[in-house]
Amino acid sequence: MRIIRDVEVAKETLLKRLSAESVELPVHVKRRIIETFGQELTADEVVRRIIQNVRANGDAALIEYAEILDGAELKQVEVPGEEIAAAKKEVDEHLLVSLKIAADNIRNFHQRQRDTLPIGRTELGEGVGQILAPLERVGVYAPGGTASYPSTV
Repeated sequence: MRIIRDVEVAKETLLKRLSAESVELPVHVKRRIIETFGQELTADEVVRRIIQNVRANGDAALIEYAEILDGAELKQVEVPGEEIAAAKKEVDEHLLVSLKIAADNIRNFHQRQRDTLPIGRTELGEGVGQILAPLERVGVYAPGGTASYPSTV
């Protein structure tokens, strides 16, 4: 942790945006990038390359990355509704009720948060606050592991 006592230094530090280029990647990550992409790339270059591939090749690119990065052999990326319904029947009713309560609590919290968001300006004139914009569709990469959490399955 860094303690800053000077107000001007604090403003400068807090308002500075670091690029991914300014962070040194660990050796094991650099090695994995070379294994995956066949050459040294920065974090930004990896992200740009993945996004470009997904835009050009859609779900096929996602399926390819799932296999390359996670060793997962997927046939599709979207789980069919029938499969979700069948899996839901196998979950303990108490767990389903708990998950529904948790989802309702999260939804209600963020609804109240959205209704009371502060919008303003800092002393330097930079805008502060949050912008809420609905998205039609999003993609999330959640690395696989040994544990299954409701937030990542």
